[in-house]
Amino acid sequence: MCFVVLITHMMRNPNKDYDTHLNLCGLFFVMFLQEGRPWDIEFTIFPIVTYIILFFVFAYKNGRFPSYDKKVMCKGLMLMLCAFVFFAWGLDEKNDRFRFFHGMWHTFVGFATFYLWQSALPADAKKVDLYNFYLLTRKKRSHKKP
Repeated sequence: MCFVVLITHMMRNPNKDYDTHLNLCGLFFVMFLQEGRPWDIEFTIFPIVTYIILFFVFAYKNGRFPSYDKKVMCKGLMLMLCAFVFFAWGLDEKNDRFRFFHGMWHTFVGFATFYLWQSALPADAKKVDLYNFYLLTRKKRSHKKP
């Protein structure tokens, strides 16, 4: 389900209600498939592939891809690649008795999602250095004594 939400976020739909509907449809879709056969890998991958296809359909319909911060996107994609390697290694339960690779899959997906979520820029966004932004907002506050 986390991939459905991430892909919906990466679509950068201007209408947030539409995002909510896509996420709720994705939740129903994932629950329906997982209730049928929860440990079947095809039922895990199918909703993700479906939402990736939806991403490209929306990009084609809008005539462009959303804007992304390429440096942050590359970090997220490299971490996601590492996560997929650990996922593949974790499928071999005989060699991963303590589920170390499975745990590393979750760890790297968390790190990758952190960067991928930040890489999607709104249409009118400017890159902001968070440290300088903190300093600027801190200077604006005035502490007047009564």
